[in-house]
Amino acid sequence: YRGEYFYNFENSYLTPDGSKAAWCIDSDMSKAILPAKKHAEPWGRSYVVVRGKLGPEGSFGAMGTCKRMLEVTEILEVKHMRRQ
Repeated sequence: YRGEYFYNFENSYLTPDGSKAAWCIDSDMSKAILPAKKHAEPWGRSYVVVRGKLGPEGSFGAMGTCKRMLEVTEILEVKHMRRQ
Protein backbone atom coordinates (compact mmCIF):
# COMPACT_ATOMS: atom_id res chain seq x y z
CA TYR A 1 0.00 0.00 0.00
CA ARG A 2 1.16 3.55 -0.66
CA GLY A 3 -0.10 6.94 0.38
CA GLU A 4 0.14 9.75 2.91
CA TYR A 5 0.75 8.73 6.51
CA PHE A 6 -0.54 11.16 9.16
CA TYR A 7 0.40 10.96 12.83
CA ASN A 8 -0.07 12.93 16.04
CA PHE A 9 -0.52 12.17 19.74
CA GLU A 10 -4.02 10.72 19.19
CA ASN A 11 -4.18 9.40 15.63
CA SER A 12 -2.16 7.47 13.11
CA TYR A 13 -3.61 6.70 9.70
CA LEU A 14 -2.87 6.18 6.02
CA THR A 15 -4.74 7.87 3.19
CA PRO A 16 -4.08 5.56 0.23
CA ASP A 17 -3.15 7.06 -3.15
CA GLY A 18 -6.24 7.91 -5.19
CA SER A 19 -8.57 7.79 -2.17
CA LYS A 20 -9.93 10.05 0.55
CA ALA A 21 -10.32 7.10 2.94
CA ALA A 22 -8.44 6.94 6.22
CA TRP A 23 -7.09 3.58 7.36
CA CYS A 24 -6.06 3.51 11.02
CA ILE A 25 -2.64 2.08 11.77
CA ASP A 26 -1.73 0.36 15.01
CA SER A 27 1.82 -0.72 14.13
CA ASP A 28 5.37 0.51 14.71
CA MET A 29 5.76 3.34 12.19
CA SER A 30 8.70 5.03 13.95
CA LYS A 31 10.75 5.06 10.71
CA ALA A 32 8.10 7.34 9.17
CA ILE A 33 7.92 9.77 12.09
CA LEU A 34 10.07 12.84 12.65
CA PRO A 35 11.28 13.20 16.24
CA ALA A 36 9.35 15.56 18.49
CA LYS A 37 10.47 19.18 18.72
CA LYS A 38 11.25 20.43 22.21
CA HIS A 39 8.43 19.37 24.55
CA ALA A 40 5.75 18.70 21.92
CA GLU A 41 4.60 15.29 20.76
CA PRO A 42 5.53 14.20 17.22
CA TRP A 43 3.02 15.49 14.69
CA GLY A 44 3.33 15.36 10.93
CA ARG A 45 2.95 13.61 7.61
CA SER A 46 5.09 11.34 5.44
CA TYR A 47 4.62 9.61 2.12
CA VAL A 48 5.03 5.86 2.66
CA VAL A 49 5.02 2.56 0.84
CA VAL A 50 4.24 -0.35 3.17
CA ARG A 51 3.28 -4.00 3.23
CA GLY A 52 0.52 -5.07 5.53
CA LYS A 53 -2.82 -6.68 6.21
CA LEU A 54 -5.97 -4.64 5.62
CA GLY A 55 -8.78 -5.55 7.98
CA PRO A 56 -12.51 -5.62 7.29
CA GLU A 57 -14.65 -2.48 7.12
CA GLY A 58 -15.83 -1.06 10.39
CA SER A 59 -15.49 2.03 12.55
CA PHE A 60 -12.03 2.56 14.07
CA GLY A 61 -9.97 5.30 15.68
CA ALA A 62 -11.05 8.53 17.31
CA MET A 63 -14.78 9.00 16.75
CA GLY A 64 -14.83 6.27 14.10
CA THR A 65 -12.77 8.31 11.63
CA CYS A 66 -11.26 5.24 9.97
CA LYS A 67 -13.28 2.69 8.03
CA ARG A 68 -10.52 0.07 8.10
CA MET A 69 -7.51 -0.98 10.16
CA LEU A 70 -4.16 -1.56 8.45
CA GLU A 71 -1.59 -3.74 10.24
CA VAL A 72 1.76 -2.70 8.75
CA THR A 73 4.23 -5.58 8.58
CA GLU A 74 7.01 -3.81 6.64
CA ILE A 75 7.91 -0.24 5.72
CA LEU A 76 9.38 -0.26 2.21
CA GLU A 77 9.83 3.48 1.57
CA VAL A 78 9.47 6.79 3.39
CA LYS A 79 9.83 10.21 1.78
CA HIS A 80 8.57 13.80 2.03
CA MET A 81 8.60 13.78 5.86
CA ARG A 82 7.25 17.06 7.25
CA ARG A 83 5.97 18.46 10.51
CA GLN A 84 2.49 19.89 11.00
